[in-house]
Amino acid sequence: MVMKSVLFVKRRGTIRVGQVHHVPYQVKRATVLEIRDDLIGAAGLPPISTRPELAHFCDGVEVEVFGIRSDVNDRDNSARQSTLCNR
Repeated sequence: MVMKSVLFVKRRGTIRVGQVHHVPYQVKRATVLEIRDDLIGAAGLPPISTRPELAHFCDGVEVEVFGIRSDVNDRDNSARQSTLCNR
């Protein structure tokens, strides 16, 4: 099962956070053929030199987003600021 419980978005220079809810969905195995990612370098991390050993994708999932707010340090939110992946 793969689950994303928090959404981060930048609006007018402010990072905002909201809760994401969705029904369970199926993921499929994937093979990475090419990596083009400017985010890694922008974060000051070294470039990826090998393909990941584990990759997944899904055909799509409908989500509902609740409670978007600009206080990303809210204690109630910080407990949900993670992406869970159970194999």
